[in-house]
Amino acid sequence: MGSRTGSIYVNPVTQERAVVLVSSADSGGELVRAELWAPPGAQVAAPHTHPRQSERFEVRQGRLGVRYGSDTGVLDVGDAVEVPPGTVHDWWTHGDEPARVLVEVRPALRFEEAIVTLWGLAAAGRTNPRGMPGPLQLALLSHEWDDTIRFVFPPRPVQQLMHRVLGPVARRRGLRGTYPELEQRILIGRLGEPLTLHGPAPAGP
Repeated sequence: MGSRTGSIYVNPVTQERAVVLVSSADSGGELVRAELWAPPGAQVAAPHTHPRQSERFEVRQGRLGVRYGSDTGVLDVGDAVEVPPGTVHDWWTHGDEPARVLVEVRPALRFEEAIVTLWGLAAAGRTNPRGMPGPLQLALLSHEWDDTIRFVFPPRPVQQLMHRVLGPVARRRGLRGTYPELEQRILIGRLGEPLTLHGPAPAGP
């Protein structure tokens, strides 16, 4: 599973949309670059870190609230911030208009697949209103994506314990750590093609 440059995805729970401007495959794994469209009130599922990747946010429209490390602020159009590997961060749309944000992750590693998995689970009705999976599913996700994304809560030792205790239960119930087949639930089109859902979407490069 891997996104293609030009693919447009939607998270039906949070209403975020993203267009892949440069995929991991097209950059040779150097980076993944996407433009995110987030409606008013949108926010990332939970504070998290990327152990081996930096993540850069550049606002193209609207305003974006960001928290990284001990810093909290609001980015206006033209502002950018780069979050170093291993730094706790989260973001949210600030104000009453959508935010359009250029997001770049280096190196790409499995970032695309992790996002597709989380958004796919949202499309399948397996998350809360913020797009966060429940404890059984999280027990498998935290292990599968430990090298890519780590949620801050519950603490990592607790997540590791959850995997050991709840992981076998989750697998017996048919849950997995990755769901490549769910990509088709969130793929709504490609640049240059009509979208399958109405409403505003990320602009092209």
